Amino acid sequence: MLANRLSVLLAERQLTIKQVVDETKISRNTISNITNNINSNISTETIDTLCRYLEVTPSDFFSFSPYKFRLGFAESYANEKMILFDVLKGRTEQMYQLKPVFIIDSLWFDELAPLDTFDLYVDIEEENSNDKEIINIFNELPVVFKNEVTNMILNKISDALREYTYETRDADFKNHKKRKSVTDYLLSLNKNEVSVLVRLPWGDYSKRLNVKRLNFIK
Repeated sequence: MLANRLSVLLAERQLTIKQVVDETKISRNTISNITNNINSNISTETIDTLCRYLEVTPSDFFSFSPYKFRLGFAESYANEKMILFDVLKGRTEQMYQLKPVFIIDSLWFDELAPLDTFDLYVDIEEENSNDKEIINIFNELPVVFKNEVTNMILNKISDALREYTYETRDADFKNHKKRKSVTDYLLSLNKNEVSVLVRLPWGDYSKRLNVKRLNFIK
């Protein structure tokens, strides 16, 4: 994976997009696209101009990781919709199955319960017990890619809620009679936005979810 570091370089130098546009004559749309999209395609001429302007080398301008990630969906043997987390490095490829579990009871966290309470808790479980492998890969990534991978999975959770039906679960997973679909549960809260705690293999993330669009708010 290759990602530009323009937003970081500008922040380090306390430069605004307007300053860069005025002083380099690169269009605002181009600069905005590069800063907002770390994977945007950039012409060599633009890279050359920005590197000279910022007094950095191309290796400073970009971050690189030997890993590439792809996400999709698959159905498990229990007819559950899983998130496929495909990791490529060189000529090797490893596929992980991530199981989204949606819980409405903070007791699920046991002694690790956060101080705040949330409307919904999402646990992303690695089905093949390879959490350590995923965590090791994640820890090797530069910060920019850690954020990218985390956002990729959060977006996939949103896609899962829009495309498939999941049941809510209580803390002990036994209260079947009171279960309802996640979307029905969210609508029953009568809120435009709900608080969500997402537990990924490498950490917890406190997010806001737009109930109507079922997407996380940045």
